[in-house]
Amino acid sequence: GDEKRMAGGGIFITGHDNIIQDNVIAGAYARAVDVNSGYQNNLIQRNFIGTRADGTVPGVAEAAQCLRSFDFDTQNWYGGWGIALAGSNNKVLNNRIAGLHILQGANDTPPMAIEIFGTNQLIQNNVIGIDSAGSQVGVCGQGIKVAGNGTQILDNVIVGSRIGFEDVVPTAILANDSSPTFGRISVRRNLVGSSPGGIFEFGPGVPALLRNYAPAKITTINGTNVAGRAGDNSPCANCLIDFYSDDTDGNAEALRYLGNTTADSTGNFSFAMTQTLPSGVGIRTSSTSQSAGIIGSYGAGTTTRVSKLYLPMSSVVISGPLTGTVGITYTFTITVSPLGATTPLSYTLNASDYNPGTFVRDTHVLTFPLRWTTAG
Repeated sequence: GDEKRMAGGGIFITGHDNIIQDNVIAGAYARAVDVNSGYQNNLIQRNFIGTRADGTVPGVAEAAQCLRSFDFDTQNWYGGWGIALAGSNNKVLNNRIAGLHILQGANDTPPMAIEIFGTNQLIQNNVIGIDSAGSQVGVCGQGIKVAGNGTQILDNVIVGSRIGFEDVVPTAILANDSSPTFGRISVRRNLVGSSPGGIFEFGPGVPALLRNYAPAKITTINGTNVAGRAGDNSPCANCLIDFYSDDTDGNAEALRYLGNTTADSTGNFSFAMTQTLPSGVGIRTSSTSQSAGIIGSYGAGTTTRVSKLYLPMSSVVISGPLTGTVGITYTFTITVSPLGATTPLSYTLNASDYNPGTFVRDTHVLTFPLRWTTAG
């Protein structure tokens, strides 16, 4: 009866050992499923949240999508809010969350898909932002936001998530918690498309040591063989390294999970892909500690942010004069494409009557002078 409140709240859990499954919850102004603090061992699975009964979401004109307004529009879709989780040892599995949107003002927090507090929660195999017909309808708020300790966020798909005005880090999965007990957040094998900026990042509440800890660095992509080392100033002995493919459209995404490997005691690693990367596709990494004290004082199962995109070299062009005069110095330029290709690059140069040698550089353009003393 009150379109500004739609369905009101959803399912509010104040107990242990409940199972919430196979429900359809649409239009919830408060959380669709909310596990209160202090409760544990609840299972939330196979629910449709924000959708119609068949899991689909009607199309909405692009200009009206996620519009911050209290004016009810019958042509819009107000899927409501997502899941909030506190307590401990709760599980959120195999849910579909799409079309989240509510009537709200410009400074109201947009509805998050999954918001996590507490300890030892498991968030796995959920699909966010894609309806049951495969339409990428997105959600109007954060994909996954996590605080607390010991939570695992695994094998989820997030497409078209957005952020609230209060979140200064645009990313699909955000960890932000200033509590001294925060830690051991494992974020692995999640796929992200059309992200609001990043894939997995830490907010300003997280200490700089973890927020800035660098994931594994790729130094070589040669066919199906990938090699590298720990990130700069971020030793990660025996860390588990995950690999994700992404294209070069400028949007940080994890489009496909390529697999994982374990670094050695110095952080060096190698990985064999099942096939070579298509043109215009590169690799991102993340690192997860397998024992305590590897990443600062954080425990085992702590995942770093996701890396930049590493691209294989695709071509080399050498430019310079084709003819010249004895005794005159000429400059030649080597240009490696794409300009985002993984560095450092090893240049081995050879020229008639010269052996300039091998140079290792962090640049995609290298110039060198040559002067011949005899004709040839």
